[in-house]
Amino acid sequence: MEAGDPDEAERLLRVARDQMHTRHPLDGDACYILGRMSQDKRDWKIANSFYEIVVVNHPDSRMAPLAKLGGASAASRSRRTTRG
Repeated sequence: MEAGDPDEAERLLRVARDQMHTRHPLDGDACYILGRMSQDKRDWKIANSFYEIVVVNHPDSRMAPLAKLGGASAASRSRRTTRG
C-alpha cells in the first residue's frame, strides 16, 4: 500500500470491519474513520451512517463524542446539498 492512498485505506478498514464482530472495541474507531473519509468525499449520507454506528453500537467509545459532532455536520451538509 502506498502512503496516502485513501482508497486502499478505506478498503482495508472495510475488510477489518468485516473480520471484527460489531461489538469489537475497534469497530467504533474504524467506523469513525470511515465516516471521516466519506465526509471528505462529500458523501454525507454514508458518513452519517458510519457515525450513527459509532453512536448507537459504541456509545462509550472514545470516538462517540466525535461521531456525534461528525454526524451533525454531515446531516447539516446533506440538507444544504439537497436543497440546492
